Amino acid sequence: MCPVPKFHINPVYKENQIELQIVGNNKAHPSLCVKYEENGRCLSLAQTTIPMHSVAPCMCIQAWDKDDEGSLRSQLCPFDKTGLPLHLQHYMWKNVSMNVRLTKINDKSTVLLWNLTAPCRLDDEVSLCRKPSICKKLAGVSNWKQNSMGLWVKQGAFENVDESISHCVMVKINGTHQELGPFCTADTSRWRWTLLVVCIMLVGCLTALMIHFLREYVKKWVWSWRHGGFVRIGKKGHVVLLSPPDMDDAVSESVCLLGSQLCSQGFSVSVDQWCRKDQCTMGPLPWLYSQLQKLDNMGGRVLLVLTQKALEKTEEWTLLNNDGEGRDLQQINSPYSDLFTASLFIIQAHKKLGRVAERFVLVKIDSHQTQGHSSDRRFPELLQGLPLFLLPSQSQSLTAELTVVEAEMRTWSKTRTVWRRNV
Repeated sequence: MCPVPKFHINPVYKENQIELQIVGNNKAHPSLCVKYEENGRCLSLAQTTIPMHSVAPCMCIQAWDKDDEGSLRSQLCPFDKTGLPLHLQHYMWKNVSMNVRLTKINDKSTVLLWNLTAPCRLDDEVSLCRKPSICKKLAGVSNWKQNSMGLWVKQGAFENVDESISHCVMVKINGTHQELGPFCTADTSRWRWTLLVVCIMLVGCLTALMIHFLREYVKKWVWSWRHGGFVRIGKKGHVVLLSPPDMDDAVSESVCLLGSQLCSQGFSVSVDQWCRKDQCTMGPLPWLYSQLQKLDNMGGRVLLVLTQKALEKTEEWTLLNNDGEGRDLQQINSPYSDLFTASLFIIQAHKKLGRVAERFVLVKIDSHQTQGHSSDRRFPELLQGLPLFLLPSQSQSLTAELTVVEAEMRTWSKTRTVWRRNV
């Protein structure tokens, strides 16, 4: 007597899955598996449902009594005769994949390897294409083999291909209008252009970041260009701020405020009012020379704050020292008169060397004057030719003067006032 299957499988199609209804001996405990192709391996099913994305025309389901391994298996191949319905075919094609890659063989020639994977064995033609209209078919490929995942794999190769251009592989399914692909290798020329574009964009982004963080320096470049000069950016160095000899409380407060503002802008600042102990210990002239040594090491300028009385004392000192004897001024009742006199000696020495404008800058605080006059004969001869800044109207110009280093200045800017000797 021939064995009879104990179970009957009824598929129930739902929206996202196929539910398997098993009809048979209620006492028996069925085991289920699914396989693709008649000679494919049957993979065990832990549940009685199959997701729609796993359906394929070659799919078969088997059921048997797990307590009786020798019993005849019931098998259902739902699409064996009718084929896969149209509304389910897209699930099948989503599970078809093609991998292509270039490789070198022993004779150094280039080979394009391809690997076609599908749930079912396909009656297909694989073609290598340079353009959609230029394709050649492939012969002598390997047979279909099933992998550990239950998928069917076929491999092949195109020999002696040009690796400098992109190649594509097309798969045509015989007996249908279905074509898969193109599956292409990387286009090296396109990759080079892409790399070039990425590099250009990267350089542009880095440039934008540098401009963002160095915008203050850029502003100084623009300022110097607009005012007729070529400058090179320099670091913020040391500033020595000297008070006038006849200083009152208002001037003293203004000098200290100017020193604090320069400190907040990143300059190293020495204000004579802040260094009285060092001046008393060293003496005014040695202290001033020690500050000039800092200027040699760090760069920077000496700011000499002027008042009308300071200009008069400078003129008097100039007249008394024209013979080079260096006679002192009439004593001024101020702790800063000796330091002011010491600065005049140093200005005179630097002026003989032609370097006085590189070290000294003149400043008038709380001045409502908007323009200096180079023809002003009352301006002391010793100070003629030094840059003069009128504060607060020229504060920005003073900061720029202390920050940049002059290279090839063609003309003095309007915001910087120079009083020169009228020849």
